[in-house]
Amino acid sequence: MGAYLHRQDDPQGALEAWKPIAAGSEDTAERCLQLAEILNRYEFPDEAIAELRRSLEHDPSQTKARQQLARWLTNGKAYDDA
Repeated sequence: MGAYLHRQDDPQGALEAWKPIAAGSEDTAERCLQLAEILNRYEFPDEAIAELRRSLEHDPSQTKARQQLARWLTNGKAYDDA
């Protein structure tokens, strides 16, 4: 549904459709990481970075999430945060 809304030029609707991926009782590091990847793919960099940070709050030992966060921050020219 989120991809459809995004194609229909409804970015807010797309974001609302994707949020349940990481919500609810199954709010885990893996689900936050999955949502971050979707958000990044559809060019919502700030939201993607926020989800990566949430993922790392759940499980700070995630190497993949740490690497992605550094890469996305660097791509966004947020060098001090990377």
